[in-house]
Amino acid sequence: MPAKRIVSRMVLLALLVALVIPFAQSASAHGPGHGHGHGPTPPTPPAAHLRIGVFAQSIPAMAAVSEGFYADYNLTVEYLQVSSSTQQFEYLRDGLYDIVMTSPDNVANYRLNSSNALGATIDQIAFLGLDNAQKLALVTQPGISSPSELAGKVIAVDSPSSGFAYVIYEILAQYGLQRDVDYTVLPVGGVYQRYVGLLNGDFDATLLSNGFETRADIPFGDGNRWIEVAPTGGARSNCVVDKVTDAVEIVTLYFAALRDKVGLDRETISLPEDVRTIADLAAWLETNRPSLRGHVAKARFAVGEEFVEGARALRRGDVVALIPPVSGG
Repeated sequence: MPAKRIVSRMVLLALLVALVIPFAQSASAHGPGHGHGHGPTPPTPPAAHLRIGVFAQSIPAMAAVSEGFYADYNLTVEYLQVSSSTQQFEYLRDGLYDIVMTSPDNVANYRLNSSNALGATIDQIAFLGLDNAQKLALVTQPGISSPSELAGKVIAVDSPSSGFAYVIYEILAQYGLQRDVDYTVLPVGGVYQRYVGLLNGDFDATLLSNGFETRADIPFGDGNRWIEVAPTGGARSNCVVDKVTDAVEIVTLYFAALRDKVGLDRETISLPEDVRTIADLAAWLETNRPSLRGHVAKARFAVGEEFVEGARALRRGDVVALIPPVSGG
């Protein structure tokens, strides 16, 4: 069964954050350690060693190492694995990291919010944008094909108050699921920890990025589901793409004779952009469900256990029931 991506237009820009950067003025003042162009070769900058706390190395960071960009500045970079955003900023505060690669919500949280997980603000700054969230995606266990199916499930996050966690909360809210009411939030840690936990079956869904969303898809023979929340330059050939910003996903219930004609009692439908009302849905079913032709016009529609008219607007997550006319005396 192919993996499924539901694309949204939420863009989270990953950033580099520095608490103490004594090398910066030196590096910018002296330039690279070898000449590029005319004039005398600039002096070699003093050697410096940087400890960078990362959830995962990005492609630009790996390219910088392989192409010798750091060596040009007489700079040695040590990438250190982060276990969670809380641990990341604790180490930044305590001088165990010089720089961290993180998301902008963490910068604001630990700089401005005294009620953050560390219990105090940290005097740090964001100084450089690095990547475009590296294909941030909500990835689920096999068998879950829509966010609406996460009701009653366990959702893993880095920290319950992180920005990426709020992305999950917002996605699920669009499908009528409320945090700590319709699903359970489980703090697990950074992207690598969540990747391992997903493969171990410790929870039902989480946000992954930086290539972990691709790796998570490989071990499962039938593929797990991607609900992607950051735009990408391309899509995998075995993925079905539905734009939630344009499409409305509803659950349609069929009763009595209509159920027999369709051959199922319910289905989840991602409607095209021009289907926005009950009347639009009726016309769409007539065209796209041949077994219902001639019967939809006679049926009554209900949403939320109340009968509705054709002008009623469809909303994401609606459960729409088709009820045939009742015969008899």
